[in-house]
Parts: sequence; structure tokens; C-alpha cells
Amino acid sequence: MTSKYALLVVAALSIASLPAFAAADKVAPAAAPAAAPAAMAPAPATNTTTTTTTTTTTTAMAPAAKTFADYDTNKDGFISKDEWTAAKGDDADFKKLDTNNDGKISKDEFDAGQKAAK
Repeated sequence: MTSKYALLVVAALSIASLPAFAAADKVAPAAAPAAAPAAMAPAPATNTTTTTTTTTTTTAMAPAAKTFADYDTNKDGFISKDEWTAAKGDDADFKKLDTNNDGKISKDEFDAGQKAAK
């Protein structure tokens, strides 16, 4: 049996010395690294419009209330029907404020009407 093993060893050594088999035992050189993938092309341009809407909310403020002096344009201490009509134009309000029906609104009548309106 020794001869069989010896024969196998000799055969193995003989095969390893052949050029074709010797090349197979050598480590193949490392392959060149694969090329990096081509950069992606930019996406095609699209027509996109961005709209920003600004909403402004304003609170309507009532005009400042006129004072007695604003209506008493001739500064006689009373508001006549002509002064009232020129400034306000509302005959019904004049009648409500002229509580003593003398055809003019005194400062006291005007102030009482302002308090009643609130």
C-alpha cells in the first residue's frame, strides 16, 4: 500500500509542475475596479410657478364721533337745523336730539343723545 500512496504523491507533484496547472494555482490579478455609474442627468426643467398670497385683514373702524363743536360751526353754543343738516343730513336724528323742540340742539341735549346711543 505504501507504493500506491507514493505513486499518488509523485503523480500530484508531477501535475503541479506542468505550466497549465501551475497557472491555475496562481492567484489571478485583481480585476480593475468597475467604472462608477454615469452621473444621472438632471431632471428636465418644468414650468412651475409658485404663488404666494398675502391676505391682509383690516377691521373697519367707525369714524370718530363728531363732537358738539364739530356741528356748532358758527360757535354760538347751539347746533341749528342748518348746521346739523350740512354736517349730517339726517332730519330724524335732529328731532330726537332737540328734546325741548326749540329748533336747536344745546350742548346738554347733544350729550344726553350721545349717552343714550351708547
